[in-house]
Amino acid sequence: MSNQFLGITEKLSFLIQQTPLALIEWNQDFCVISWNPAAEKIFGYSAEEIYLQPVSRIVSPTVQTEIKPLMVALLQERKTVVCQNENICKDGSVIICEWINTPVFDDQDQMLSIYSIAQNVTDRVMAERRLQESEAQLLEKSTTLEQVVEQLQQAQIQLVQSEKMSALGNLVAGVAHEINNPLGFLKGNIRPALEHLEDLFALLDAYAEHHPDPHQQVQQLIEEVDLEFICQDLPKLLESMNQGIDRIKTISDSLRTFSRLDSEYPVSFDLQDGLDSTILLLKHRLKSHDHRPAIQVIKNYGDVPEVECFAGQLNQVFMNLLANAIDELDEACRDRPVQALSENPPQIIITTALSADQKSVHLSIQDNGRGIAEELQSQIFEHLFTTKLVGKGTGLGLTLSRQVIEEKHGGRLWLESQLGAGTTFMIELPLVCVDRS
Repeated sequence: MSNQFLGITEKLSFLIQQTPLALIEWNQDFCVISWNPAAEKIFGYSAEEIYLQPVSRIVSPTVQTEIKPLMVALLQERKTVVCQNENICKDGSVIICEWINTPVFDDQDQMLSIYSIAQNVTDRVMAERRLQESEAQLLEKSTTLEQVVEQLQQAQIQLVQSEKMSALGNLVAGVAHEINNPLGFLKGNIRPALEHLEDLFALLDAYAEHHPDPHQQVQQLIEEVDLEFICQDLPKLLESMNQGIDRIKTISDSLRTFSRLDSEYPVSFDLQDGLDSTILLLKHRLKSHDHRPAIQVIKNYGDVPEVECFAGQLNQVFMNLLANAIDELDEACRDRPVQALSENPPQIIITTALSADQKSVHLSIQDNGRGIAEELQSQIFEHLFTTKLVGKGTGLGLTLSRQVIEEKHGGRLWLESQLGAGTTFMIELPLVCVDRS
């Protein structure tokens, strides 16, 4: 007989026997009362073996406490419950099944039994878990890769800036050394030259005393060269030369201060010496030109002690901040009329002071330029970000400066700015360096 002529009961029986889904009927005590072939295949028990066995026979001990509320819901709330949990097969293997559990009631609202449909989804769940683990691993690797890229960027910044400053430092140190050699020679000979002049003048005085009436030709020569003026002026000329030598010596010492190379460990350093030497290197950029008058540098130096630090790296920071201030004033002055420049000339104000707790030095570099828009201020220290025109800024200087101050020395570097009122970069530097590596 073909299936189309079967009655409803026969059709249901046929479906129950042929479906790949486990169909299980439970009594009110959650013991098995019917079990189709698919259930036998999935869990390994025959219908005779599992008959009247409790649900705990096929539920993993680790989830038995979790399904108790589901069983209560089926009995009391009379609703279908869908769940997924671990199950145990006859051979002891653990599988994962999805369940749809529905209570059945008679006309008098009395529960007859509970029907469950189960499907083995172990392969799917394990595949999902592997996918999640792979995604987690990829996310972790991606995060690690981002960190490596960031570290490489930071290393690149430090390398570029260090190489640049090292080259500049070596150049400046070489120039200072070359200056010192002839300087020492001049300094060492000026004093003897003055003494020789004094001897010659004494000899001339003695000659004039004993020979008051020199030969006419000698007298004429004395008048032509104005011997009296030479005797008065020549010592002054040599003394001026001596002062010039002292000035050159000061410049040379400043160059050596700026170009000092960092040792392996932090050393005591006068920040104000570092600032002065940096200003000296930038002095040519402070002078007036076609677009603006000379930039005034106002030093409000306080009584601050030496700081334990990497001096060469701090000089890099001072160079970056002061050069940025000069760049800003150059651009700001292009848009200002002559009258405005005369009333409010370009200025850089440098202030140093000891903190109230005497544990750190506060340093600020302030310009009266155009200021920085509020929405840009949070980006100023970002890698490769610059407000300068194309070709005039790399976006590395301030990033490196913050690294040196905050990571290398345990300090702080931040800015305050207002459009039309200028910008102030502030540094808080502990007296004792945190990096002793």
